[in-house]
Amino acid sequence: MFTTLCGIEVKYFPFDIQVCHLKFGSLVYDARTMNIEPLKNMTFPAAHFQENGEWDIYELKMQRREQYYQCCPDDPFVEITVTIQMGRESMDYFINLIVPCCLISSMIFLGFILPPESGERIGLSITVLLAMTVFQQLTSEIMPSYDFPILGQYYFAIIMEIGASVVVTTMILNFYHRTNRKMPGWVKKLVIDWIATIVFLTNTSEKRKIVRRKTLRRSRRRPRQRSRIQNDSRERSIKKKQEDIKDQQNQGFNMVTFSDTIYCGPSVSEPVNTDVENLGRQNNYGVNSYSFQASHEALEVPLKNNEEARPYMDDSDTLSEDELAIRHWEWTLVARILDRFFLVVAIICGIVTVSAIFLRAPKLWLHLEKLTSDNPEPLY
Repeated sequence: MFTTLCGIEVKYFPFDIQVCHLKFGSLVYDARTMNIEPLKNMTFPAAHFQENGEWDIYELKMQRREQYYQCCPDDPFVEITVTIQMGRESMDYFINLIVPCCLISSMIFLGFILPPESGERIGLSITVLLAMTVFQQLTSEIMPSYDFPILGQYYFAIIMEIGASVVVTTMILNFYHRTNRKMPGWVKKLVIDWIATIVFLTNTSEKRKIVRRKTLRRSRRRPRQRSRIQNDSRERSIKKKQEDIKDQQNQGFNMVTFSDTIYCGPSVSEPVNTDVENLGRQNNYGVNSYSFQASHEALEVPLKNNEEARPYMDDSDTLSEDELAIRHWEWTLVARILDRFFLVVAIICGIVTVSAIFLRAPKLWLHLEKLTSDNPEPLY
């Protein structure tokens, strides 16, 4: 009874297959002194074989070889090589390590299904990321610490995908809460036109609301445009009058709209040089005096007020109730399209990650049968 060492390759852990070569022979006695041959009609497993719960033996062969060395070129040395092919029992690792990891990683799909207004999407994504990190720390003692096995590659890829989902969820929530910002044209072209076609969201309730609201806004803008045209024509007439006044002033005329003194009383036939104040006291009529104001100064006031009011009217038009509703529905539509798009991307990435990592293991493609006492195999 003896113990031997065998080099183990853990690249495909826990679906790895190990091949061990055991050589029996003598480096002192040649074939003329000691000849070794395998027993004939010997099968494996034998009566004294004890099964192991972690490893299964798929093949066991014995082969006799004659080796020539430099010291003795005429006399060969005999050795028997026993080749043992065994595989790790992977069902326990599949249930305890791979299935929980797949369930935890599938929680990132719920982050794209959960409504943005619930306020729990970031918390769910971060919780999934922390759960996956803790699970990896708990299983790090079971996995080999060298050669970076495929199980460790899968954990690393899943953590990167969960971290990317947190970033994408943050971006989608940022789009969803941009209610008052104007959407750039390239976002509409890329998301609403192209990506919506890919994920089959070309006809949604938000899009129908946007079209309906835009139609209603156009119908409301028509009387505004008429009033705006009237205001523009009024401004042009006022400017024309102001230019005419300036021309007359340049020619030496001074037009006055009101006299210096306005008499509030019945008409009199007295001459103009009558004392107006005495007449007012006798007849108990009031005399009101107003300061002199030229007509061009009076015309400048409504023009300035109109020019100051125009940008305010334009601003209120851009931030009207219709415009705010349209912007809100556009950003909501973008967030919904991106949710559907990244949900599909996350599902595809999850399937591709599992397939590309675990399907490389040769054990999944080879038809190997476990050697048992009911299924023995000859050794030679």
